[in-house]
Amino acid sequence: MHGHPAVALAAAVGRPDAHAGEVPAVYVQLRPGATATPAELQDWAQAHIVERAAWPKEVKILPTLPTTPVGKIFKPALTDMEIESVVQDEARSAGISLRSCSVLRDPQRGIVVRWAADQDDGALAQRLGRFTFQTERV
Repeated sequence: MHGHPAVALAAAVGRPDAHAGEVPAVYVQLRPGATATPAELQDWAQAHIVERAAWPKEVKILPTLPTTPVGKIFKPALTDMEIESVVQDEARSAGISLRSCSVLRDPQRGIVVRWAADQDDGALAQRLGRFTFQTERV
């Protein structure tokens, strides 16, 4: 992705997937004054990345990528954003509106998603059970 003329920074992370475990997702920060759409960047990736399994299933453009104090891209924050996106997508697919959704990293339990919804008959919890992260309804 760094080869695209509009891309200043890029980072690939795993997006949780109920069937494959995870699929590639790419976050991009554009160069000042540059323009590009997620679809354009996805097409570019498919034309330049040889291995089909490495093609991003999602390309998201952020104003700035999260970085550590020493300036490296902080991938855990991007991974958390992907997990939250998956939970939101699953809720939408089930016709459920979430009041809140947050991703926590618990040293003993790993990644835990806490979510709250006004209405849910257990459908969302069942859908989220297909993923490797833990969930808690609050």
